[in-house]
Amino acid sequence: MALDDNVVGAFCRTAMDAAFLICEPAAGRHFPAPAGGIVLAGMDYRGVRHRGRIEVAMERERCVEIAASMMGIENHDEDADSNAEDGIKELLNIAGSRIVEALHGATSGPFDYSVPETRMTDAAGWAALLGHEGSALLVSDDSPVVLVVKAA
Repeated sequence: MALDDNVVGAFCRTAMDAAFLICEPAAGRHFPAPAGGIVLAGMDYRGVRHRGRIEVAMERERCVEIAASMMGIENHDEDADSNAEDGIKELLNIAGSRIVEALHGATSGPFDYSVPETRMTDAAGWAALLGHEGSALLVSDDSPVVLVVKAA
């Protein structure tokens, strides 16, 4: 299952609405794995007919920017850095229901969602995400973002 434009659009609109993060499909552009540390956030969803997992990965510095934007502070503020992982988790928390609705339809719910969690990953983990059939490579200010939806 390749991610369709509606699913990618749901994530990108949410990123803009929630964190002023402009993202778009990479459209044939290729990026190496980010060198500054890669944060992977994930959450599960489950409904009567559908279940799956949503993951998003990006360099940690982008997570700092998301946290700062959501908190209304500057990127260089200590609080933005210490809340970087919380920023990407909150973005995923907000985007999750929109992604699931774009994927399965507005009338396919209700759905239960797990609490998003994060972990650091490396170049091999980044490559595995990109290799998943339900992945999309996005770009935000020349920084790569990977969105993965694993529908079961």
